[in-house]
Amino acid sequence: GVVRFLSFYKYDESYTNYVPSFTGFSVAPTVTAGDARWKMLTKNTCHVIIWATSAGTSNATTMTVTLPFTAAWTGGAGFGLQQSSMGVGNNGAQVNGSVRTRTGGSNILDCYNGAVGTNFTASGSKSIYLNFIFQIEI
Repeated sequence: GVVRFLSFYKYDESYTNYVPSFTGFSVAPTVTAGDARWKMLTKNTCHVIIWATSAGTSNATTMTVTLPFTAAWTGGAGFGLQQSSMGVGNNGAQVNGSVRTRTGGSNILDCYNGAVGTNFTASGSKSIYLNFIFQIEI
């Protein structure tokens, strides 16, 4: 009849703003304050939103963005991402994209033009619209 709490997590409804950084750009996408934010859903699960206001300029075929936390690596496609919906702008065309963390213990998110991990065209404008949940390392 005795109950002991081994751990406790206080759920918080509020989001915390952060400033992501990008690679693969000569001019990075513009992210207005408040359009990159995260919140904890459980003790080790995080919800992240990154919504670029304007596209960046790039001559690279790859694009990365930083996460506010280090992602857990579960192996296989997704690498700790539990659900991912992403839109990317590639030379003005908006398509569904995909994302995955590079390795275990990484806060670098690789972004792809399409669901199968296709690289971007080598020149032009690129933008990003993310709304996803992932497991963080604790």
